[in-house]
Amino acid sequence: MVAVDDGYEPNNFVAEAYAISYGDIIDARIDPAGDVDYFSFSGTANDTITLDIDAQIDYGIGASDIDSYLELIDSSGSVVLESNDDYNPPGYDEYSLDSRLAYVILAYTGTYFVKVRDLFNEGGPDYTYALSLVKGGAPPPPAGPAPVPSE
Repeated sequence: MVAVDDGYEPNNFVAEAYAISYGDIIDARIDPAGDVDYFSFSGTANDTITLDIDAQIDYGIGASDIDSYLELIDSSGSVVLESNDDYNPPGYDEYSLDSRLAYVILAYTGTYFVKVRDLFNEGGPDYTYALSLVKGGAPPPPAGPAPVPSE
């Protein structure tokens, strides 16, 4: 387990969303069970962004207990996109529970919200994650095991 001091609480509602910017990487946790974390950012129409949750990958497969669920929400409260376990980076043979929204083109200029939770609404000190917001594409792949050459 990787200890994370979640200094972003309270951020359990849109009104409490913690402001982030392009290039930020936030280390947080879902604690207690049922916790949700909201973040907000300002985007410009036609910006291409990637939102990435790294818990299993950055901390090592099985290091975090979170089965992340990620939502991008517009300023009216509508879910634009959501992700559950859709990302397995090259070089990882094991199934990842990390979520990712990649190459999203923003529809308008204004405030967007990001919601992070555990898929099963569980939580606790071992439900740690890193959230990154990148403009212009995907973040670099995390350091991890080298790909196994095929024979």
